[in-house]
Amino acid sequence: ENEGLDTKNSSNKSNLYQEMIQAQMFAPPHPRAGGFMKEVPAQLYMVEEKFMGHIMVRVSSKKLFRKWKIMFFVFDTNKISFYESSRQWEARVPPRLSFRMHSLMFICKPTLKNTYSVMDNGKRVYYSVFRENAPTSGSKRSFQMDQAIAKAVKFTPALESRRICKFGAHRSEVISAFAYALHGVISQKVREKQSQQNQDNSGSGYPPHGRYN
Repeated sequence: ENEGLDTKNSSNKSNLYQEMIQAQMFAPPHPRAGGFMKEVPAQLYMVEEKFMGHIMVRVSSKKLFRKWKIMFFVFDTNKISFYESSRQWEARVPPRLSFRMHSLMFICKPTLKNTYSVMDNGKRVYYSVFRENAPTSGSKRSFQMDQAIAKAVKFTPALESRRICKFGAHRSEVISAFAYALHGVISQKVREKQSQQNQDNSGSGYPPHGRYN
């Protein structure tokens, strides 16, 4: 029994060590920096610290597109932009859609036990929902909510939030790698905001508050 326990502990330490090595080798927005442990699909790739490729997008807006649409994305630690094709990005055409990355965003990391999917034109689409904390205009609680959101370090379900869009793919490993890339950048933004708040509190004489897990 003792030998079995030692083997298990050794295995856990080995896995932790491998994760630490991967974290040192890859930086956001690479999926492995967000915790993705599988082989990154060939249709998603890094070019000069930018993560890019094709992903399906669905936005609840008449001005954009309510149905699934395949878009070419370019993603770095500051923003993610979407184009009709890679040629438009190469030609420096303005993106069709763009989101600035910040710490109050949230993306559900798809797993084998928790994968969302729908049928679209006879094909299955695996998807994940992209959300952010944002005040609701016109609400009686808006002022208090604005203050709470301004002080928040990371996405909090109890605060006002909105669905930015849905990301999808016909292969689960594609949406999974994409979601982990987003997660890695959001985690970095959380660490940066927490560090800034700690510095501000130290300068003001107040003890640091909040904690990032």
